[in-house]
Amino acid sequence: MKLYKFTKAEHAIDFIKHRRIKVSKVDELNDPFEYISCNLADSRFRKVMKNAIKDKRKEIGLISLTKSRKNPLMWAHYADSNRGVALGVTYTGNPRSLVKVNYINKRTNPEILVNHLYNNTIPTDEEFRWIVCSKFACWSYEEEYRVEVNLPPQNENGVNVGACHFLELNSIYIGYRCERSWREFQKVADEASKSGVWKSKVKINVVRPSFSSFDIVVQRNRSLWK
Repeated sequence: MKLYKFTKAEHAIDFIKHRRIKVSKVDELNDPFEYISCNLADSRFRKVMKNAIKDKRKEIGLISLTKSRKNPLMWAHYADSNRGVALGVTYTGNPRSLVKVNYINKRTNPEILVNHLYNNTIPTDEEFRWIVCSKFACWSYEEEYRVEVNLPPQNENGVNVGACHFLELNSIYIGYRCERSWREFQKVADEASKSGVWKSKVKINVVRPSFSSFDIVVQRNRSLWK
């Protein structure tokens, strides 16, 4: 499946060179309802969920991807206000590990937790996946797919970065405010492909706001590429 990863330019360079990717901690995600999308008004259900996610918050990280390359909100929120890039990737891992986020308008009743409440058990991995991959509909513009991975250690800059062998890079879309030259990205990508980091040559594109819609589109006039 063809997907996109929005990121800052420096994180993109690291991914292109070394096939390493930034992994987000659950506690640092921007949605305050992450992992708690069901109705937890009943304190008993809150206790079940607290026990279920306690260890996962410490051990699990997320890699968020999207189907949307042209959405200006994605460029603004996740590509450093158009100074970053969108990496065009193909997911090659276990299909069961790639989860499409479900967008809902109302926090659902926690029937899924009832049996666990009375049996003093915690949700199964499948049940937990359904709970953690439902988000409020206002986030639907993200068209998110996510992969749960073991949280890698932090690098020297305090960022959790890990090897990523289940994403194959095929294209790079450079934000129109990016301070790095497209030639730098081309050079890094060509060197990585020649050394076997990527299976084939990576295509470079520079983007701009559309003249006729509210999309971010490819700049076809290469003489205007920076």
